[in-house]
Amino acid sequence: MIVVVAIIWLLMLLNSWGERYLVGRRRSLSGSASALRLGRRVIDGIILFAGLLFTLSHFGVNVTAALAGLGVGGIAVALAAQKTLENIIAGVSLIADQAVRVGDFLNLGDIQGTVEEVGLRSTRIRTADRTVVSLPNGQIANMKLETLSARDRFWFHPMVNLRYETTPVQLNSVMAAIRNLLGEHARVDSASVRVRFVRFGVSSLDVDVFAYVSTHEWNNFLEIQEELLLGIMNIVQKAGTGIALPSQTLYIAGDTSRQLAQPIPDNNERPKADALH
Repeated sequence: MIVVVAIIWLLMLLNSWGERYLVGRRRSLSGSASALRLGRRVIDGIILFAGLLFTLSHFGVNVTAALAGLGVGGIAVALAAQKTLENIIAGVSLIADQAVRVGDFLNLGDIQGTVEEVGLRSTRIRTADRTVVSLPNGQIANMKLETLSARDRFWFHPMVNLRYETTPVQLNSVMAAIRNLLGEHARVDSASVRVRFVRFGVSSLDVDVFAYVSTHEWNNFLEIQEELLLGIMNIVQKAGTGIALPSQTLYIAGDTSRQLAQPIPDNNERPKADALH
């Protein structure tokens, strides 16, 4: 018994040392501590169970029936804890694939926020309203996951709606000036710039502006976007045209039904005043 206990104790110490070593090497991996802690506990349980079986077998106890009973009990426990096991397996998968990391700004369905903690059962997200939402990992694994903070560039894509009074010369001038504005900007990818007249809208001439802004921060992109939009407004104003407002033109045709309904006077009929003479 002393030898068995010593071996079990030594194996558990080695398992604990291995966990600390792996956690020290994987500090940048979000949720690794939780996954490694779960793995250490599972291995400790296996070591204790193996030591117990070895001890019973050494003293002549038949462990076959015990193993069969444990197998049936394990199936019952697995069925009862199906959701918990699903969340744990999904959490290990998310941690291993690094699909969700602490500090990421995510868009999960109608939830948008920053990841604060990735656990084995659930993930905590801090929303823009400063509330904390805890989502089960099994649910996250089945959802469309959009990592907004992983963007390398931002999409600048406004639709410039010009008035229908804009002449073709003015339209070409506006598009050429917008191309120059985007192409000469230091933070805009000049290879992605596209400015095209795309359609005759309901109340405007629609010019599609397409470009990528090279930045990683949302606030910086908003600043650059504001600068570009103000530049487009100045270009439209200098061209002698303007931004169209949602409007409709109503054409009213003359009603000729009344004119047709009036009787045509007879030239042979004299007025009553003449008949009195």
